[in-house]
Amino acid sequence: MFMRTPLVISGLFLAQAFATPAFSLTPEEVWTEWNTALDGSGIHVTADVERLDQQMNITHLTLRLPPDDEGGSAELSLGGITLAPVGDGTVRITLEPDTPFALTTPGPTLRGHYAQAGFVMTASGAPGDTDYAYRAQTLNLRIDEMSGPDGAVQQMQPPITLIADAPSGQASLGTRDRISLTQSSAIDSLRVSVQQTDPKVGDLSLNLMAKTLKSDTESWIDPARVAQDGLRAARHYSSAQSFGAADMQFSLVDGSDSLYLQSDSQGGQSTTTLDGTGLSYDMTASQTTLGVRGSDIPFALQTSIGQVRAAASGPTQPQDSPQPFSLTVALDQVTLPDIAWAILDATGKLPRDPISLTLEMTGEGRLLANDQPPEITSLNVENFDLRGLGAQISADGAFDADPAQRSRFGAYPKFTGQLNVRAKGVMSVIQTLTSTGILPPSVGFSSALYAGMFARQVNGPDDLATTLKVTPDEEIMINGQVISP
Repeated sequence: MFMRTPLVISGLFLAQAFATPAFSLTPEEVWTEWNTALDGSGIHVTADVERLDQQMNITHLTLRLPPDDEGGSAELSLGGITLAPVGDGTVRITLEPDTPFALTTPGPTLRGHYAQAGFVMTASGAPGDTDYAYRAQTLNLRIDEMSGPDGAVQQMQPPITLIADAPSGQASLGTRDRISLTQSSAIDSLRVSVQQTDPKVGDLSLNLMAKTLKSDTESWIDPARVAQDGLRAARHYSSAQSFGAADMQFSLVDGSDSLYLQSDSQGGQSTTTLDGTGLSYDMTASQTTLGVRGSDIPFALQTSIGQVRAAASGPTQPQDSPQPFSLTVALDQVTLPDIAWAILDATGKLPRDPISLTLEMTGEGRLLANDQPPEITSLNVENFDLRGLGAQISADGAFDADPAQRSRFGAYPKFTGQLNVRAKGVMSVIQTLTSTGILPPSVGFSSALYAGMFARQVNGPDDLATTLKVTPDEEIMINGQVISP
């Protein structure tokens, strides 16, 4: 996270200026519009500005971000930027080949360099409605040192690096009625490298690479609301992003102890929407493989996942009344490693079909101020589905909670509701694992006993269903039988 923050903030600044030709634009107007956009976003700007003829050299540029909920603020110090008229009514923006930066936060402080090769950006249009286009051979971020609030400095040797190959993009910036920015960008490949040694942890190595990254974003900020309600309430942001093939290698070695992880994916996409009331996020990745080995893992393990999906939505600020939220997690077509099959089912009695898991939940709740735990007033299990090894477990249900009343079962709100569970083929899997010695005989015996007590047959002895109900008096009932007074 700390590794990405400087580049993200730098990118936001550089992207706060993009538009349509046919008007004459001056460097002074571009610089004024940047200040208008940043100041309206609650970002305080300071810089040394040198004017040579019509050219502007901006140095010692510092951006101070608005305070967070705890009152802490972040400050980003950048190097030089040059604004020069081209002669056709446009303005050329250039960066120094290599410039230092410093990011100071209430926690760590990061120092390093932000470099570029072949960077060209052109601004065109008119003040208040400006278009920008840029391209570069590379954009590089290097973190050389990190220091904590206590002042202790850790040198990054070698430095943490992030390299974007062949980035390009265009955007439109408006500052008339409100601050609005729409942009699209593309990067041929993005590479991240971390190589560190910590006496307490060991030698750590992390390398990431993603190809063909694309992004389309739209955002706007109401400056009047920033002053009145803060940046969170005044902003709106939406994006659609995608990437092609990606891979990751991770290793941690401490003497004779070691752990190695490797993964790759054939692509993915995500969408994000954020405004003053809530956040919505949806991400999928396709054809992902995972591999792990290490000193405590006698055999290299490798698995593949057809698709991974994670989605969530919900409030982002404290509210007076409950707001809807949702959560979805899905793993489709997960294959078990060969060594796992050799251990679980050496005789081949179980089906080798991949495992899939889907969990979809919705509900209502509200965030509270002062870091208090959120209040959940309703929780619905829309869909739970786990299948594999020839078996399937599914469930759905709904529960309501009353934060004003304490449950008699513990320090949480009183609740009521019902959960419906169905299991197909599970008893057969347990019997197979018991017969092969993977599970002790007692597990097979107790499973059959409890299935007879707490489940009912639907279509045969290995198709079972259970209804769990919590009454308004918090009695627990299974299939209509009270088991807790």
